[in-house]
Amino acid sequence: QKLHFASRTRRDVAEREPPQPSFRGEVRQSRNSERITVVNIVDPHNFTVQLVSDQARVEKISNNLRAYSEHSSATRLKQVKREQLVCAMFNDGEWYRGRIQALRGHKAKGIPSPPPGSDAYIEYTDFGNCGWVPKKWLLQLPSNLMKIPPMAHLCSLADIKPTQLREGEA
Repeated sequence: QKLHFASRTRRDVAEREPPQPSFRGEVRQSRNSERITVVNIVDPHNFTVQLVSDQARVEKISNNLRAYSEHSSATRLKQVKREQLVCAMFNDGEWYRGRIQALRGHKAKGIPSPPPGSDAYIEYTDFGNCGWVPKKWLLQLPSNLMKIPPMAHLCSLADIKPTQLREGEA
């Protein structure tokens, strides 16, 4: 049995726990199909996948970020701005590539209010999950890692329509 996914381009955000592959399936693109791992689920209309064929690349990026963060040349950010690519720590203590989606004090549609001590709302570009982090958890992203496209692909189940909840339903 094959599952069919429609790739999406709109970026919705939600705070999630550390990225944990939880489902394997196939993405079908016309006559081609790709093996995937689902790495983040918000709902059937917003989930992200990584291509299994990219797994070695994801591991290499992770290893490079770990080594970079432990090296004395790792540069803390002096200034942060929206859409900036960064090296961001996640609450598991590991470093990931990310993009700043919002900053404390600047409202953005669809982004939750920041908890105390958090300065930037990060989308972790290789896993699709998001969360608020303090500025001290941000490093300048090495230029060689900026050139690699995000490993997370936003998807939605094909031919599925969201249901409208009536008031009082959960």
